[in-house]
Amino acid sequence: MLRTAAPSRRRSERDRALPRWWARKQVVAPLLVAATAALLRLPLPDLTPFGHDEALEAIRARPIWYGARPVESEITSWFIPDPAGLLYFFALAEAFSHPAIARVGLVAAANVVAVLVCYALGRRFFGPRVGLVAGALYAVNPWAATFARQPWVITQPLLTGAMLFAAMMVVARRDRRWIVPFFVALAAQTQTHLLAVLYGPPVLLTLLLFPRRWLSRELLAAAAAAALIVAPYATHLWAMREGLVDALGRGDRGLTLSPDSTPATLTLWLVSGLNLDTKLGFPAPALEALRVPLFGVALLAGGLLVLGIARAMQACLRRHPGWEAHALLLIWFSAPLLLMSWQSSAVYIHYVLVLLPAPFLLMALAVAGRIESGVGVIRAACLTAICAIQMAAVVAFYASFEASLAAPRTAVSPSQWQAALNRAELGAKQAGIGELHGLPLRYWQSVADRARVAAALAPVHQGAGPRDVVVVTGIQDDGNRHLDERRKALEYLLGPDLQARFPLEGLTVVPTTVDTLFLTIPEQDLPRSFLRDVRRLADAPLPGTNGTTRLWLVRALPPRELIRPRVPANARFESGVRLLGLDGPPRAGAGQTLALVSYWLVEREDATPDEDDQPFVELVDASGTPRAHQAGAGLPSHQWRAGDLLIQRASLTAPVDLPVGQYHLAAGISRQDGARARVVDDQGRAGGDAAAVATVTIENAP
Repeated sequence: MLRTAAPSRRRSERDRALPRWWARKQVVAPLLVAATAALLRLPLPDLTPFGHDEALEAIRARPIWYGARPVESEITSWFIPDPAGLLYFFALAEAFSHPAIARVGLVAAANVVAVLVCYALGRRFFGPRVGLVAGALYAVNPWAATFARQPWVITQPLLTGAMLFAAMMVVARRDRRWIVPFFVALAAQTQTHLLAVLYGPPVLLTLLLFPRRWLSRELLAAAAAAALIVAPYATHLWAMREGLVDALGRGDRGLTLSPDSTPATLTLWLVSGLNLDTKLGFPAPALEALRVPLFGVALLAGGLLVLGIARAMQACLRRHPGWEAHALLLIWFSAPLLLMSWQSSAVYIHYVLVLLPAPFLLMALAVAGRIESGVGVIRAACLTAICAIQMAAVVAFYASFEASLAAPRTAVSPSQWQAALNRAELGAKQAGIGELHGLPLRYWQSVADRARVAAALAPVHQGAGPRDVVVVTGIQDDGNRHLDERRKALEYLLGPDLQARFPLEGLTVVPTTVDTLFLTIPEQDLPRSFLRDVRRLADAPLPGTNGTTRLWLVRALPPRELIRPRVPANARFESGVRLLGLDGPPRAGAGQTLALVSYWLVEREDATPDEDDQPFVELVDASGTPRAHQAGAGLPSHQWRAGDLLIQRASLTAPVDLPVGQYHLAAGISRQDGARARVVDDQGRAGGDAAAVATVTIENAP
């Protein structure tokens, strides 16, 4: 009896020990995956790009924190506005002192959770090895890691993983409680980006191929919750339906009979990390050294993906236990990819993010298995090599940007540097990479931080509102101003406590009552002929170039000490602006372009946000008929401040058939509705709609 009791006691001890070991295994695996994902996504958030898209979304998200409730975001290349769902998530970063950096952390943290969802998907439906391998592949993937740090409007893998997990729970595990989470995640995904339409085919196939799994009372609650989420945006689109139909008809948008292989190629790049160096835009020895290893990873990853698809198809055909999960995995990978291949517009690598996490789960199906056999050891070695090379690629990518920001000054001008970057970006777009990484957030954040410090050390009495910073960019026209990444970056990062104003080239804003901060980007300088009493406060050299961003304090001086118009004037307009004078040639030939300078003093205190006044100059004949006209503000009039002296350069071309004789140069203010502000005298009585200032003699054309 004693002999039989001892083995029983040993079995009892093992039974008590095994659950503890099992519990540790369940904790260690996801922690390892999460730690790897976090290590490659969370550190150094200021190395993320802060270009056009990132800055634009940040600018749109900030008002939400202060109470705005938009339903749309930026207009897409399809001429349809993106939904505003992600902007509400981005707005949470405004609670932090550096919201642009905090936003990177928020997005990266959400992506770490997406990696864990991928792990949970693999473990729950395909086994622990599949979960660990899929999570590891997702965690170290170079493209996934870099896109995971970019706070811009795009479909979110976290929501895709949640949809796929819920669908598998309903279909493979027959747990109808997950119907509501499935539709809620789907509705939330539709509010991230228009690319969410790519989920239409897999969703329909999921519902149609397994209809009985979805027919339950939970479906009504799920549909109601989804409808509440999508209703504001859907209602907005319905209200503008006629314009949308017209917009879609302008370009080649829709399905095509000639499929494109680009999405498949980009998918291979995505899962392998191939061509990540193209995203840099400049040579990086560390990444160039990894090109051959990454090409080998691409071959391995492509083979594993194909093998995983074959194994999933085999499980479906043979009706293995849990085959429904394999079927859904194939559907959610192939259906969006096929739809992308059969549509007519351009495809970029961030489009194939809609596939995540399905590719990593399929690759894990090919790798996972017992490692005791020789084949298993080879699979494990391949997985280790893939993870090691991809981790090295991510580290090298961000190390290259770290090194670029520490690069010493060179003889390269900022224009030459930007031209080279533009050429690289053109090649990247043609290859399907899209926009380059660009100048990291760290540089523009340092400029904004220095501006705040300098503003605090140089107090300017400007009321209780945000202080103004006039940014001299050299932008020539409104089209360039809209697209200029530097303007958008500074507009957001300087705010909300500093209000950036961006006058176009040709307009000089001079303070006459309040000392004002000025910021000049590289290769731009202050117009010293008008801005005389200035003090340089801070410098921020542009790495790798000879350019420097500078911050200045411009002292306010009375207009009489700043300007001496060739023809003085004193015409006050009812819009609260006074014309102080005009410079122009006394003679010109017919067909000749006249170079003019007009001087305007802003006297009104406040303006409505939608105000759009514009100064104009025109050539008027003896009968009062305008024969040539030129208008342009160079700065939105709602950004004019009381005490601003606006010095506006303009060019006016006299008609080539203009008769010889004397003409007047008149100036005035045109309103947004096309009307003109009237000239008023000291008693407030209205006069004409323009002030005739100078006389010019038109001679025969040369």
